[in-house]
Amino acid sequence: MKLTYTPSRRSRGGRHPKARGHDAVPHQRSKQRARLTLVLHIITIQRIAPLRTSTITSLISPLSTNILQITAVIVYRLTLHPLAKYPGPRLAACTDIYLAYYAYLGSRHLEYARCHEVYGPTVRLGPNHLSINTATALKSIYGFRSNVKKADFYEAFPANKQTTNVHSSIDKGMHARKRRVLSHAFSDQAIKSLEKYILANVRTACRMLAEGDKSIEKQKSAGEDGWNDAWNVANWCNWLVFDIMGDLVFGKAFGMLESPANRFAVDLVGNAAHRHLIVSFHILRTWWGNC
Repeated sequence: MKLTYTPSRRSRGGRHPKARGHDAVPHQRSKQRARLTLVLHIITIQRIAPLRTSTITSLISPLSTNILQITAVIVYRLTLHPLAKYPGPRLAACTDIYLAYYAYLGSRHLEYARCHEVYGPTVRLGPNHLSINTATALKSIYGFRSNVKKADFYEAFPANKQTTNVHSSIDKGMHARKRRVLSHAFSDQAIKSLEKYILANVRTACRMLAEGDKSIEKQKSAGEDGWNDAWNVANWCNWLVFDIMGDLVFGKAFGMLESPANRFAVDLVGNAAHRHLIVSFHILRTWWGNC
């Protein structure tokens, strides 16, 4: 028997004629996917570009607003401010940083003296700060009927705003109540009764100056006239004042005139005063505070 093999129509071409349509479908899908991916990339780029633009705009807008606000505040303080008519450094009229800088250097009092020599008895040393150097200013400013209120300078002194004292209280009613409590201790009769304690400390200071401070190692004088080296009288005055305050307030002097054990307290008070002079100007709200 002779067997013959006749390839079918499907096997001759290796593929069924209808298979070409099945192969074309995946090819068209890949093209559609590519087009869809391209469209998504374009949409993403279009979304990112406005986002970056809006980010830059959001950064520039506050900056320009701050510049305009600072410029407006400077112009107001130099021209339309109620204290604009008083003489003084122009920079001091714009910002409190002027005096804060000299307070940081420790020469604030020297700058006051220099400005009074240059500009006269009334000087503007801050946007809301006047320095008056006249004999009648004491009564006009600190008098009972004076139309003057304590500045924000005193807010830096109390550790808690609810625990103010006579020195740091800004409200006149609160200051009057606290002052009445202490007024009896500062009457003429009370002051005269404390005279003996004050004179006792003064005599101790004079004796120590005459005998010499044994707590300080003396250096031999280079001259032949027998004089000792120069002493800083400011230190002796500080020690005397602290001994008087301790004797009057606590009933016993600190003994700073006779011993160096407690003299470090003078530096502590000086450092605290230095810090208050800097912090009291409220640098963080120099531009944005009261105009």
